[in-house]
Amino acid sequence: MRKNDAMNAEETLDYTLGRLEPHERDEFERLLRSDPLLAERVDLLNTSVHRLLDDGLSYDPPEGLAGRTIAFVGQAKTRSVSPLFTTSRSAVPHTDGLTWPSPRASSSSAC
Repeated sequence: MRKNDAMNAEETLDYTLGRLEPHERDEFERLLRSDPLLAERVDLLNTSVHRLLDDGLSYDPPEGLAGRTIAFVGQAKTRSVSPLFTTSRSAVPHTDGLTWPSPRASSSSAC
């Protein structure tokens, strides 16, 4: 690990997010031109961060999600143990009242 890697991590993120002052950005870009490994890391970070920030799509939550969530949290406050697991030593989920789909025969084999 190089001496300035910790500083570069913070600076790299600031550069990627466009939070450096103009003189800091200019200095960082000079460093990028002289350090191919750093340039590669910046490129990877830039791609990853921008994928997280905006995928160009928006999603509407399912109808009634807020009400169901509030009801679930309200019920959970009265429980001391997750309703999904038994209190025995085995961590087998409770299946009381749940139905599981039957496995279907597949015409193609999975790879």
